[in-house]
Amino acid sequence: MWTPGRDTRTGGCTPTDIKEEQLLFQALSPCVRRICVFIANTGLRVTEAITLQQHQFFDFKYGSKGNRLTVEVVGLDPKDTKGNYERIIPLNSDAVKAKNEALEYNGDKFPEVFLNELGEPYSPENCKRSIRRAMHRACKRQGIRNINPHDLRSRLVGRLVENLIGVTDIKDMMANISYKVLERYGVTSESKIKAVQSLESESTSETVKTS
Repeated sequence: MWTPGRDTRTGGCTPTDIKEEQLLFQALSPCVRRICVFIANTGLRVTEAITLQQHQFFDFKYGSKGNRLTVEVVGLDPKDTKGNYERIIPLNSDAVKAKNEALEYNGDKFPEVFLNELGEPYSPENCKRSIRRAMHRACKRQGIRNINPHDLRSRLVGRLVENLIGVTDIKDMMANISYKVLERYGVTSESKIKAVQSLESESTSETVKTS
């Protein structure tokens, strides 16, 4: 039975959550799925993800962990405190796969990484609404709770906490997330690179057949 409304979990990420994400990703169009998988593994907001350009990706050496593809997220609007937090985020294999599939679809036609079904860049003005609607329809088709982009970010926090990632690293990755939100997960300390490695192939694009 499909249940409308946002996921109101207050901690962790249950097997049901993971299964629902798998079903969601399977029901989305390839363009929207790639964005959602990327968000689920990086914690980016929709507007941050859809405006990413190819030059923002680079290899970065993380000490003994070696080189890893990394994305530099830049502020979009000085008046937007939520979407104007600059940071660098190392990518796990699921995020890299979503990015590579997007670039293959792009065909180097635009500097933006993620394009819509028309093969054009998304419009920041209406992308959040269109992606939310696409997710809403996919959840309804699959008979699962409604999941939106914010829920993907919240579940990422739960996964990071479960893997003992430190509060500073989580705040740096998620951008502008409050300590109040983190406190309910009981955060401890670890490194940012372990954060993304711990999520690899857990539930996202590896379980979804490439369309």
